[in-house]
Amino acid sequence: MDVLHITEACGAGVRRHLGLILPALQARGLKCGLFAFGSRFESGFVDEFSGLECFQCQVDASPRSVSLLKAVSRIRRLCRELKPQVIHCHAFAAGVAGRLAAPPDVKIIYSPHAFSVNRHVTFPRRLFANIAERALRGRTDGYILVGPGELEDAKALGIQGDRICLAFNGLPESIGAELLPRNAARSALGLSNDEKAVIAPCRLEQQKGLDQLLLMWRELQGIRLHVFGDGPKRREL
Repeated sequence: MDVLHITEACGAGVRRHLGLILPALQARGLKCGLFAFGSRFESGFVDEFSGLECFQCQVDASPRSVSLLKAVSRIRRLCRELKPQVIHCHAFAAGVAGRLAAPPDVKIIYSPHAFSVNRHVTFPRRLFANIAERALRGRTDGYILVGPGELEDAKALGIQGDRICLAFNGLPESIGAELLPRNAARSALGLSNDEKAVIAPCRLEQQKGLDQLLLMWRELQGIRLHVFGDGPKRREL
């Protein structure tokens, strides 16, 4: 096997990311597998990726620390069975498990999808993430970051140099054909030509900072706010 992908964040942006890059890699002739673990599985996640070669899925609703230990053991076993040349870890928990489990001769690529060191994360998690990222950076052959904010976090963690690849988040060009023209979109939202509005499409969770957006919006006059999405913070917001 060429690339074994590992994730514990089985939904939202990571799901979208995997849905784009896995078929693209396989189209280029690479053999890809996916090991997903933990308890954060979005509806339909397993079905979406079940057609991939060597797909493995372990659903574990136990505490994260226990699930993480089981994942390390399972990844080690998969490496012995599948002999991947590269392991690509997606998000923090998978980044820890994959780098702890991988044999020394396997290259490690890590996509943090945001380092867990910002102020929106609880202090114990922030402390653990800081220690883990610093301890495991020597076991990481390449980082794929998606924006300048992640790049600044990486520098603060002592991660820099030619191991970093900055690949900005974006949409495939084909998505553009599905978007309404500006005037049609404004009409669909009931906005007049001169009315000001803010549109926020995203998953409704703490890391998106929507609580700050709402506080800011309260101070503005004559601007409508449309938030599209769903998630664990919907009721609170």
